[in-house]
Amino acid sequence: MKTEPMATAEVTGATNLMGAKNLEHSFVKLASKKIKDSLSSFLPHLPGIVDSAGSQDNSSLRSIIEKPPVGGKELMSLNQLQMAGFRLHPGPLPEQYRSLLNQVQAKARKKQKKHKHRGGETPGGETPGRNDEEEKKRKDRKHKKHDRESEEKKKRKKEKKRKKNKEDKDM
Repeated sequence: MKTEPMATAEVTGATNLMGAKNLEHSFVKLASKKIKDSLSSFLPHLPGIVDSAGSQDNSSLRSIIEKPPVGGKELMSLNQLQMAGFRLHPGPLPEQYRSLLNQVQAKARKKQKKHKHRGGETPGGETPGRNDEEEKKRKDRKHKKHDRESEEKKKRKKEKKRKKNKEDKDM
């Protein structure tokens, strides 16, 4: 044993590394984020559309409990020949069925909010906003703007087509 004093380390197990390296702000920023991960990101190998709510296609447990399926017929066990249809086959799933499992669900469009007092009467009795003539003018301007935009899109499309045809002829 040596009689020399032991050297003390700057960073020990009791040291707060976030504080020592000035990373507390970054940690708080990361920890306070709300993560919106979909269910399919946690279960990537599960086939089909997992992210949709069970209430959309009536496959939730609650819907089965509240409204059980209509029965009435007695359940009979299947014979050996009928059970053969449920047997698993070796190898990958055939291509015709694979496309059904990998369908991506389209996002639903959000409806535009309607303003509460636009066009109607307020509790005071007066009609806010524009009168009928102003409203008509505003709608006409809006339609003209959309018509101009669609005409411009058509022109740009024609230009692209012309350029493409010209390039094809040059080759």
